[in-house]
Amino acid sequence: MTAVGRLAAAVEAAHARLESAGLRHRTYGLLDLAAGEDNLKPPYVAVVPLGETAGGDLAGGGADLTGALEGEDRWGRSEAALHAPSPTVQRVEATLGVVCCVAARAKPLMRQLDDDAEPRRDGGAGADAQLEALIAAVRERLLGWIPSPAWGPLTLARGRLLSAQDGRAHWQDEFRSWYLASGGGADVPATPEATELCVAVNGAAPGPVEVG
Repeated sequence: MTAVGRLAAAVEAAHARLESAGLRHRTYGLLDLAAGEDNLKPPYVAVVPLGETAGGDLAGGGADLTGALEGEDRWGRSEAALHAPSPTVQRVEATLGVVCCVAARAKPLMRQLDDDAEPRRDGGAGADAQLEALIAAVRERLLGWIPSPAWGPLTLARGRLLSAQDGRAHWQDEFRSWYLASGGGADVPATPEATELCVAVNGAAPGPVEVG
């Protein structure tokens, strides 16, 4: 499975987890959002992949080209060896987003404070409460959850208002996790450092991670 495939699988797992939350909302994905807001009926949540950032090589197998012009690097590897696959293990930080959407009231409530006061709009209170409940439910289901045995637990990176227009309010929470990606014939965990990294976050070494 490729790195992109692992992120997609995590998004799919999060989608299924939110679908089973028992709330009265619809759950969509990236392509649903791309099809256009008119096709989506609030209240809803949409789970989307936002990106990945890879860290340094934990296996220490990266080539050092110092001295390559002389035919070998400082570890005595030949030029041919420099072009061969080198065992590599990297920690990949993955981010997925959950968009929460609610509809504003079509007809705002009017409240008369007293006989002399002007009518005051009270609209949006119900939508605010609905959005807060939706955000709270998403966080309750996803914070600390582990998408698969090879991943670390999800943590909340940030939440922000995406938009409030055309009768709808959109809020996005960003959740982060990590996994170990390997290549060049490396096994995961390939080094004591990688094992310690997994144990520190997960409490146990990760399951097998396929070369991708």
